[in-house]
Amino acid sequence: MHDPAGEIRESGPGTAELVRLEDIAGVGADGEVPPRLVEECRLALVEAAALLAVRGLSLHDVRQFTYQVRDTDSFSQCHGVLSEAFGPARPAVTMRIVQGFARADQRLAFGFVAAEEGRF
Repeated sequence: MHDPAGEIRESGPGTAELVRLEDIAGVGADGEVPPRLVEECRLALVEAAALLAVRGLSLHDVRQFTYQVRDTDSFSQCHGVLSEAFGPARPAVTMRIVQGFARADQRLAFGFVAAEEGRF
């Protein structure tokens, strides 16, 4: 199943339900991408946390984290924000370098796979 927020839910016999969030962007309430990359990162994490919370999960339940970026050098400024957001969780991480996004001013997009603790 896929909804407009980028969520895909998967489950199978004897497995935990996985919640996948894809293409989560960091845009402000005004719909604009902030000028600072670290703020764009923070806003994407806030959006993901809200989507996970509706399902009783948090960023601490993330098992796989994917980030898509155009510039890997500048993304390092997001590392502290990510570490703080994931807390004790240490998800597997995948980086994808992309040429661009649908929005010309967008610099990143995140994907998450989350499951309840001990069920993945």
